[in-house]
Parts: sequence; C-alpha cells; structure tokens
Amino acid sequence: MNNNGWSIGDRVRVTTQPDVGHKVGQVGTLTRIHADSEYPYTIDIDGRTGIYKADELESAKPQRPALPPHGLTSAQLGAYVDEFIRAAVARVNGVGADQYATSDGQQFEGMPLLGLIDFAREEAQDLAAYAAMLDIRLGRLAAELRNAMAGVPA
Repeated sequence: MNNNGWSIGDRVRVTTQPDVGHKVGQVGTLTRIHADSEYPYTIDIDGRTGIYKADELESAKPQRPALPPHGLTSAQLGAYVDEFIRAAVARVNGVGADQYATSDGQQFEGMPLLGLIDFAREEAQDLAAYAAMLDIRLGRLAAELRNAMAGVPA
C-alpha cells in the first residue's frame, strides 16, 4: 500500500489524457507501484499498460451512497436515488466496461437478438437469486429482533 492507500490489484480511473492509448475515464488495474519514480503507478487496461503520476489517477473503488436518515423527505429520497443511480453508472464505466466492452462497442450490441434475450433472462435469474438471498437475511434479522425484543413493549 502507498500514500494514496492504493495496492496492487486496485481499480483506478484515468483522469488525464495519457500518451499510452488509454482514454480519460477508462478504468484499469494497478499492476506495479514504483515508490521512487516520477511515474510510480503502472496500470493495465485491456492488456495495454501505462505509467502514471498520482494526480493522473483516481480510485475506481465502487462507491455506495451513504444510508439516509429515518423519516425521509421526498427530496432526501430523491437525492439517495440520484446517488444510487450515479453509483450504478460508475459500475457500468468500471467493472461493466471490463466485462462487456468490446473493440466494436458493447457486447449486447453485437449479440443476436435471441442471445440477448437469453442473456437478459440469466440476469433476471441472478436478480431473483439476490432477492431470495436478501429475503433470507432479512427474515433471519427479523427473527433475531423479535427474540431480542420479546417482552419489550412496542
């Protein structure tokens, strides 16, 4: 780990136009740290490496919005939804770019229509599985809360 808190394997975003074929906004993986170098960070994006100064990169660690307080106003809920969507966009530009970007655009654009339908149905099944996992955890939490609050007036 270095003074930016980054470690090899961390995801970082390019913030300035480099000379190595990377583009501003692209996300790559930190592969080397040369602490005594003017350009201490080596990152890899799609098999193409480049060296950078600290001020040419930013963390691409997934950001989640802070949980809002209880008793939300509509404006507070709207602000949370906005932050949530921005975090989703960051995922599209980060890990999503790694998984689904191709030299011709996005993977879904070149899929045959039936392939895209199959892909979307698999994603729907994943979403359903995550919903079931969440339901299990919420059910267990509710049971523990009921047990912990047994005999406590409502």
